Amino acid sequence: MFVISAVVPEGWINPKSIFCFDPTFVVERLRELLDDEIEITEPNYTARLCEEFQRMNVSPRTMRAAENDDRRRGPVIGFRINSDSGIEIRGQAERYTVHLSCDAPIPEPIKSVFLSFFRDVECVSLKTDSYFFDGNERHDA
Repeated sequence: MFVISAVVPEGWINPKSIFCFDPTFVVERLRELLDDEIEITEPNYTARLCEEFQRMNVSPRTMRAAENDDRRRGPVIGFRINSDSGIEIRGQAERYTVHLSCDAPIPEPIKSVFLSFFRDVECVSLKTDSYFFDGNERHDA
């Protein structure tokens, strides 16, 4: 299996890390870059799993673990990319990782589009400020 991935290292265990992907935005942006060649195969895997567990009446502990997983990773969006070569390319986008996988080498231009999209991701700089309002007037604090 061939895999290309973008990962936020230790994103969910590092208490100082506040960066994560927006899976919905990632999939939509990749769809734009790949001329609508992305088909959603699983709109939200972790939420669906929670619903199935609820129907199966699993133990409260198992249900809590599934709900925590959904909050931590979700939405987890599964997708397929239609390639001109007919090769099935599967993908998954969640908060801390996005990946493509394929049984054959991932063909161009899909490989380059995916890699350049994530290489160009920028973290915004944060502006911090301290102030208060007195009526309608803003004052530094």
